[in-house]
Amino acid sequence: MYTKTKHIFDSFVFMIVSAVLLIVAFLGYTYAWFSDSVEVNLTGDVPVVAVSVTPSASLTGSNGIYTFASQLQATPIATQPTISITSDSDINVYIRARITCNWSNLDASQDSVFDVITFNLADNWIASNNTNCSSSNDNTNIQAGWLYYKSGSTTQVAPDAIIQLLQSITLNDDMPASLKIQVYVEAVQANALGLTKFGTYPSNWIS
Repeated sequence: MYTKTKHIFDSFVFMIVSAVLLIVAFLGYTYAWFSDSVEVNLTGDVPVVAVSVTPSASLTGSNGIYTFASQLQATPIATQPTISITSDSDINVYIRARITCNWSNLDASQDSVFDVITFNLADNWIASNNTNCSSSNDNTNIQAGWLYYKSGSTTQVAPDAIIQLLQSITLNDDMPASLKIQVYVEAVQANALGLTKFGTYPSNWIS
Protein backbone atom coordinates (compact mmCIF):
# COMPACT_ATOMS: atom_id res chain seq x y z
CA MET A 1 0.00 0.00 0.00
CA TYR A 2 2.79 2.34 0.91
CA THR A 3 4.68 1.58 -2.27
CA LYS A 4 1.61 2.17 -4.43
CA THR A 5 0.90 5.48 -2.72
CA LYS A 6 4.50 6.59 -3.13
CA HIS A 7 4.41 5.64 -6.80
CA ILE A 8 1.28 7.70 -7.31
CA PHE A 9 2.83 10.63 -5.49
CA ASP A 10 6.03 10.39 -7.57
CA SER A 11 3.96 10.26 -10.76
CA PHE A 12 1.97 13.29 -9.68
CA VAL A 13 5.14 15.27 -8.92
CA PHE A 14 6.58 14.22 -12.28
CA MET A 15 3.46 15.45 -14.05
CA ILE A 16 3.58 18.78 -12.24
CA VAL A 17 7.26 19.29 -13.06
CA SER A 18 6.67 18.30 -16.68
CA ALA A 19 3.79 20.73 -16.98
CA VAL A 20 5.86 23.54 -15.52
CA LEU A 21 8.71 22.80 -17.92
CA LEU A 22 6.29 22.78 -20.87
CA ILE A 23 4.85 26.14 -19.81
CA VAL A 24 8.32 27.67 -19.39
CA ALA A 25 9.42 26.30 -22.75
CA PHE A 26 6.28 27.67 -24.46
CA LEU A 27 6.69 31.09 -22.88
CA GLY A 28 10.33 31.18 -23.90
CA TYR A 29 9.45 30.28 -27.50
CA THR A 30 6.61 32.80 -27.54
CA TYR A 31 8.82 35.58 -26.17
CA ALA A 32 11.48 34.81 -28.75
CA TRP A 33 8.87 34.90 -31.52
CA PHE A 34 7.49 38.29 -30.47
CA SER A 35 10.88 39.85 -29.77
CA ASP A 36 12.71 38.52 -32.81
CA SER A 37 13.86 41.21 -35.27
CA VAL A 38 15.74 41.53 -38.50
CA GLU A 39 18.49 44.11 -38.67
CA VAL A 40 18.89 45.85 -42.01
CA ASN A 41 21.89 48.04 -42.72
CA LEU A 42 21.60 50.56 -45.55
CA THR A 43 24.41 52.69 -46.90
CA GLY A 44 24.11 56.10 -48.54
CA ASP A 45 24.36 59.85 -48.02
CA VAL A 46 21.70 62.07 -46.45
CA PRO A 47 20.95 65.01 -48.82
CA VAL A 48 21.89 68.48 -47.60
CA VAL A 49 19.36 71.29 -48.13
CA ALA A 50 20.71 74.69 -47.10
CA VAL A 51 20.96 78.28 -48.33
CA SER A 52 22.92 81.37 -47.34
CA VAL A 53 22.34 85.09 -47.92
CA THR A 54 25.07 87.45 -49.10
CA PRO A 55 24.61 91.25 -49.08
CA SER A 56 26.71 93.76 -50.97
CA ALA A 57 29.32 95.89 -49.25
CA SER A 58 26.86 98.78 -48.95
CA LEU A 59 24.77 96.74 -46.51
CA THR A 60 25.95 95.93 -43.01
CA GLY A 61 24.68 93.22 -40.69
CA SER A 62 24.37 89.45 -40.49
CA ASN A 63 21.89 86.59 -40.08
CA GLY A 64 19.59 88.04 -42.70
CA ILE A 65 19.26 91.48 -41.02
CA TYR A 66 20.96 94.33 -42.88
CA THR A 67 20.97 98.12 -42.78
CA PHE A 68 21.64 100.80 -45.38
CA ALA A 69 22.85 104.22 -44.35
CA SER A 70 20.75 107.38 -44.64
CA GLN A 71 20.71 108.87 -48.10
CA LEU A 72 19.62 112.09 -49.78
CA GLN A 73 17.51 111.73 -52.89
CA ALA A 74 19.61 114.30 -54.73
CA THR A 75 22.81 112.40 -54.00
CA PRO A 76 23.54 109.57 -56.45
CA ILE A 77 23.88 106.20 -54.77
CA ALA A 78 27.43 105.20 -55.62
CA THR A 79 27.06 101.55 -54.66
CA GLN A 80 23.63 100.00 -54.96
CA PRO A 81 22.64 97.58 -52.18
CA THR A 82 22.27 94.07 -53.57
CA ILE A 83 21.33 90.75 -51.98
CA SER A 84 22.19 87.33 -53.37
CA ILE A 85 21.25 83.81 -52.26
CA THR A 86 23.58 80.81 -52.54
CA SER A 87 22.35 77.24 -52.55
CA ASP A 88 24.62 75.31 -50.18
CA SER A 89 22.61 72.17 -50.95
CA ASP A 90 23.99 69.08 -52.66
CA ILE A 91 20.72 68.39 -54.50
CA ASN A 92 18.41 70.51 -56.64
CA VAL A 93 16.08 72.64 -54.51
CA TYR A 94 13.16 75.03 -54.72
CA ILE A 95 13.86 78.41 -53.12
CA ARG A 96 11.58 81.14 -51.87
CA ALA A 97 12.48 84.39 -50.11
CA ARG A 98 10.73 87.15 -48.21
CA ILE A 99 11.82 90.71 -47.51
CA THR A 100 10.57 92.87 -44.65
CA CYS A 101 11.81 96.39 -44.11
CA ASN A 102 11.45 99.37 -41.83
CA TRP A 103 13.42 102.27 -40.47
CA SER A 104 15.95 101.41 -37.79
CA ASN A 105 14.81 104.44 -35.79
CA LEU A 106 11.02 104.36 -35.72
CA ASP A 107 9.27 107.70 -35.83
CA ALA A 108 5.54 108.16 -36.33
CA SER A 109 6.19 111.24 -38.44
CA GLN A 110 8.20 109.31 -41.01
CA ASP A 111 6.67 108.07 -44.23
CA SER A 112 6.43 104.39 -44.98
CA VAL A 113 9.55 102.75 -46.37
CA PHE A 114 7.60 101.96 -49.53
CA ASP A 115 6.76 105.64 -50.00
CA VAL A 116 10.38 106.66 -49.82
CA ILE A 117 12.07 103.74 -51.57
CA THR A 118 11.29 101.70 -54.67
CA PHE A 119 12.78 98.21 -54.51
CA ASN A 120 14.03 96.60 -57.71
CA LEU A 121 14.17 92.82 -57.53
CA ALA A 122 16.01 90.55 -59.91
CA ASP A 123 13.80 89.35 -62.76
CA ASN A 124 13.73 85.65 -61.87
CA TRP A 125 11.11 85.76 -59.14
CA ILE A 126 7.37 85.11 -58.97
CA ALA A 127 5.50 86.98 -56.22
CA SER A 128 2.71 85.49 -54.10
CA ASN A 129 0.28 87.68 -56.07
CA ASN A 130 1.27 85.76 -59.27
CA THR A 131 3.25 88.72 -60.62
CA ASN A 132 6.52 88.23 -62.47
CA CYS A 133 9.03 90.45 -60.70
CA SER A 134 10.88 92.95 -62.86
CA SER A 135 13.56 95.57 -62.45
CA SER A 136 11.17 98.51 -62.23
CA ASN A 137 8.88 98.58 -59.18
CA ASP A 138 8.56 95.58 -56.90
CA ASN A 139 7.17 97.25 -53.76
CA THR A 140 3.77 95.58 -54.23
CA ASN A 141 5.40 92.21 -54.90
CA ILE A 142 7.50 92.42 -51.74
CA GLN A 143 4.48 93.36 -49.64
CA ALA A 144 2.50 90.44 -51.11
CA GLY A 145 4.64 87.96 -49.16
CA TRP A 146 6.89 85.14 -50.38
CA LEU A 147 8.88 85.43 -53.61
CA TYR A 148 9.50 82.19 -55.54
CA TYR A 149 12.57 81.71 -57.72
CA LYS A 150 11.99 80.81 -61.37
CA SER A 151 14.48 81.31 -64.21
CA GLY A 152 12.66 81.00 -67.51
CA SER A 153 10.78 77.73 -67.20
CA THR A 154 13.15 76.35 -64.56
CA THR A 155 12.17 76.47 -60.91
CA GLN A 156 14.94 74.19 -59.65
CA VAL A 157 18.15 75.64 -58.24
CA ALA A 158 21.27 73.53 -58.69
CA PRO A 159 23.86 72.93 -55.94
CA ASP A 160 26.24 75.87 -55.39
CA ALA A 161 24.16 78.15 -57.63
CA ILE A 162 24.12 81.86 -56.78
CA ILE A 163 20.91 83.76 -57.54
CA GLN A 164 20.26 87.45 -57.10
CA LEU A 165 17.29 88.67 -55.09
CA LEU A 166 17.61 92.46 -54.73
CA GLN A 167 19.47 94.31 -57.50
CA SER A 168 18.91 97.98 -56.60
CA ILE A 169 16.76 100.60 -54.90
CA THR A 170 15.46 103.96 -56.09
CA LEU A 171 14.90 106.89 -53.74
CA ASN A 172 11.64 108.80 -54.13
CA ASP A 173 12.55 111.13 -51.26
CA ASP A 174 15.32 111.67 -48.75
CA MET A 175 15.89 108.56 -46.67
CA PRO A 176 15.50 109.97 -43.14
CA ALA A 177 17.06 107.14 -41.21
CA SER A 178 18.90 103.91 -41.74
CA LEU A 179 16.90 101.37 -43.68
CA LYS A 180 16.66 97.95 -42.04
CA ILE A 181 16.04 94.98 -44.32
CA GLN A 182 15.34 91.48 -43.05
CA VAL A 183 15.57 88.59 -45.49
CA TYR A 184 14.00 85.18 -44.91
CA VAL A 185 14.91 82.32 -47.23
CA GLU A 186 13.52 78.78 -47.37
CA ALA A 187 14.71 75.85 -49.48
CA VAL A 188 13.15 72.42 -49.97
CA GLN A 189 14.07 69.43 -52.10
CA ALA A 190 12.89 69.89 -55.68
CA ASN A 191 10.13 67.29 -55.82
CA ALA A 192 6.49 66.78 -54.86
CA LEU A 193 7.39 66.19 -51.20
CA GLY A 194 9.26 69.50 -51.08
CA LEU A 195 6.30 71.35 -52.57
CA THR A 196 4.07 70.13 -49.75
CA LYS A 197 6.40 71.89 -47.30
CA PHE A 198 5.80 75.21 -49.08
CA GLY A 199 2.03 74.70 -48.95
CA THR A 200 0.40 77.25 -51.24
CA TYR A 201 2.40 78.93 -54.01
CA PRO A 202 1.71 81.07 -57.11
CA SER A 203 -0.19 79.24 -59.83
CA ASN A 204 2.26 80.36 -62.51
CA TRP A 205 5.36 79.30 -60.59
CA ILE A 206 5.17 75.53 -61.14
CA SER A 207 4.13 74.76 -64.71
